[in-house]
Amino acid sequence: MGKLIFALVFAVIALGLFRILKKMAEAERPARASDERVPVLARVARGPILARLAQVALVLGIVVPLLVVVFSTFQVIPAGHVGVATLFGKVQERPLSEGLNIVNPLLDVTRMNAQAPRLPTSYRRGAEAQR
Repeated sequence: MGKLIFALVFAVIALGLFRILKKMAEAERPARASDERVPVLARVARGPILARLAQVALVLGIVVPLLVVVFSTFQVIPAGHVGVATLFGKVQERPLSEGLNIVNPLLDVTRMNAQAPRLPTSYRRGAEAQR
């Protein structure tokens, strides 16, 4: 769920940045090259640069959240584990088995070890105890 909230916040910030940069690019008036009072850096036309940055912000604002949603749809459960899915705190009835699972992006999946614990034993001590 946290990944989806991150994606939403990222999209809102990137789209807001897009709108701001686009307005700045449209309002930018290039300075005349012959104007001596204007610093050299201000003579460079910033409008096309701001327009390009606005496009980059728009693309990132759409692509990054889309990738987050797509990748959170797939969950890999390792061998010997079981996935327990919860949706808003309610445990789902069906556990996720080993391997690749396609799930609702809103689900939180907790991986739990399903292997039997191995007890450390020494065969040498057992043989000595029988004597």
